[in-house]
Amino acid sequence: MKRRSLTGERTQIEEIIDVLQKKERLEEDALKDEALSIEKAGELRDEAAGVIRSILDLKDLLKKRHARLAG
Repeated sequence: MKRRSLTGERTQIEEIIDVLQKKERLEEDALKDEALSIEKAGELRDEAAGVIRSILDLKDLLKKRHARLAG
């Protein structure tokens, strides 16, 4: 039962990663394509950096869980 729960958690984390990656791409496109004020560009940059950190943290969490289950 615990394994099934971990599989469900993994699926949820992977879905969150997908959503965050799509958001990251949209923000990158906005930075490239729109005429932005310096303030707005800075806000988008900071938000994109936060999204990237979240993606990396979630991927690290998955890697640690996988290593714990394998070991």
